[in-house]
Amino acid sequence: MDDDAYEERRRTYGAHIAGPGVYPRRYYEFRGPTDEEAAELAHERASEERWAAEGRIGEYRRIVELRTAAKIDGFLVDGWTAAACVAVHDRLNERNRQLWLDMPVQKQCWVAVSLATGSSR
Repeated sequence: MDDDAYEERRRTYGAHIAGPGVYPRRYYEFRGPTDEEAAELAHERASEERWAAEGRIGEYRRIVELRTAAKIDGFLVDGWTAAACVAVHDRLNERNRQLWLDMPVQKQCWVAVSLATGSSR
């Protein structure tokens, strides 16, 4: 029912006589995204490309942002461990960052969790 027909019925029969489940079209019509929503959608769509460009750290970031777990080089990494790996990576200088990226996934995860929990093992 379009808005004009709804208003005509409301005027003719009163506010409660329009019938159950009969609402003006503006209540259920789809609308386009606002500028803010469109920018957020564009950012989300570009996320996969950004993660792929970053390599292994991008895979960790993907796990963190999607709040999931995934296999990286055959090793299952959960969200908490991935967040620890990203935190360590972001705090390293360039020289140590390259050493970090050269480590196997298992060692990266072990080091990141050890630093995050304060474990001395």
